[in-house]
Amino acid sequence: METGSLWFAGPHTVVTVEDGWHLRLWDVSDPRRPRKGAVIEDAALSESALYDDVSELLITEEPGHTIRLYDLSQPARPKKGATLPAAPGSYFPAGKDRLASAVTDGAIEFWDVSDPGKPAKEHETVRLDRAIKSLDLIPDGRHAITSAPYRIWSLGRDGGWVTPEFATLEGADSVRLPADGSWLAVTVEIDAAGWTNEKRTYILDYDTDRLYEAMCRAQPVSLSQDRWGALFPHLDHRPSCD
Repeated sequence: METGSLWFAGPHTVVTVEDGWHLRLWDVSDPRRPRKGAVIEDAALSESALYDDVSELLITEEPGHTIRLYDLSQPARPKKGATLPAAPGSYFPAGKDRLASAVTDGAIEFWDVSDPGKPAKEHETVRLDRAIKSLDLIPDGRHAITSAPYRIWSLGRDGGWVTPEFATLEGADSVRLPADGSWLAVTVEIDAAGWTNEKRTYILDYDTDRLYEAMCRAQPVSLSQDRWGALFPHLDHRPSCD
């Protein structure tokens, strides 16, 4: 989600707020000679907007809990699309030509935005126990991360969400995901004597299979079925190291 008066919309386009009302596109493919591009009128009335670089869509907020789609596949000629129902700040990219919107009751609805002029609501609706404030898809297409709290969800081959969550990152203040999605940067606040208001950032390797194999090579010990059930009640028992 972008706020402020300037942000990037792709590698060669910058968007600025003009006269407090409009959005101006600039071609910065040559940073020494930025060129003034098209203007999207009355698109800066709200406090935030979003650019989805995967789907090449600019998304702005409008009155009445609606958002407007703009096709920026040709930044020099932005095309005004349709509107969707979504509260301010409750819409998130969910893959190529796909948008998610969060509802206050914890539901997540998905929209096919391959045609910005005619977005179509998908049949799938994910129902969680609370409303989310953020949603990020890991590039491997196998997991999603929501907040708050920060939780990791497994995704099926068809993109369907698997419940309950795969893991909860307890105490995480923020989670950052790099472009390649191979690891997580998790910031937590240290709550211990002598560490008042201290925050630390941990790098978590997301390749759990590789870590699992490394642990088995170092210490090949298996858990009993009872102990496994106590530690991992949501997973079927199996020998820890074959």
